[in-house]
Amino acid sequence: MTYCVCDCNREYLYLMQEMLERHACDKSRVCHPFLSADALIRYLRTYGADVIVIDAILGDKSGVEVVKEIHTIIPGAQIIFTSGDITLCSSVYAVEHVCFLPKPVNETTFAWALGVAEERARVQKMKTLSFKNREGIFKIPFEDILFLENNKRKLTVHTRSGAMETYASIESVSSDLDARFIHCHKSFIVNMDFVQSMQRKNFLLETGQTIPISQSRFANSRMVFLTHLGSV
Repeated sequence: MTYCVCDCNREYLYLMQEMLERHACDKSRVCHPFLSADALIRYLRTYGADVIVIDAILGDKSGVEVVKEIHTIIPGAQIIFTSGDITLCSSVYAVEHVCFLPKPVNETTFAWALGVAEERARVQKMKTLSFKNREGIFKIPFEDILFLENNKRKLTVHTRSGAMETYASIESVSSDLDARFIHCHKSFIVNMDFVQSMQRKNFLLETGQTIPISQSRFANSRMVFLTHLGSV
């Protein structure tokens, strides 16, 4: 579990860092403090984070707008907002977050919020595929993945909204996936939730795309397909 805190007020930044480190479930991990949104974003693009405690106002930047950018880098990041301005508590609902904590932050309430964020992050990790490329670090929900395609050293993750590439082997990610995914060809893993029909040499997806089935994997692919349909 990795943690970040961002607040333009240096004194409050380190106060929140100390509070987080007292209550974090993973005390072996360091909480990284940032005085500016730009510094936080630069860090996240390279290293990522699971839980982020962030002020709703960061200088001339809105914390909500910063979190929108964070979620393009790390869709599954868990956000805890803090602010000395209680009137901002409704505006933060423009983005997904755990809760809004008014300053001065009550430590008991913060410990509860951190526990919720950590649990959500654990669940998110269990149901997402994480990878990194030049554009950032991504956590893609399993339910959005259509199929994965390997071409030499490049892995393409095809989703409902497009495709993303990284340098990895298909074997290196297969163990991170759950039972809905089947390795039907040496270069393809398909999400059975999107399979419309099984043909002799391929799966037909709801999107109209076809995924090849190798001869050596045909029998297992057929069994998994029928089981997924509830026919076995």
